[in-house]
Amino acid sequence: MDDFRKQLPEKWRNFDFTNAIGLLILMKEIQEQEPLDDPNVIKIDEDGTRLY
Repeated sequence: MDDFRKQLPEKWRNFDFTNAIGLLILMKEIQEQEPLDDPNVIKIDEDGTRLY
């Protein structure tokens, strides 16, 4: 990891990248989720199947 930080510009060497990685993972999860509201769904079955 130290070799990685040495290649960065001076202002980025002490940056904590764990927050940035966590945000990228969260953004990916949000993009992949299904819409919360679908006006065409009449009922959601017990097994999670959407009934139209």
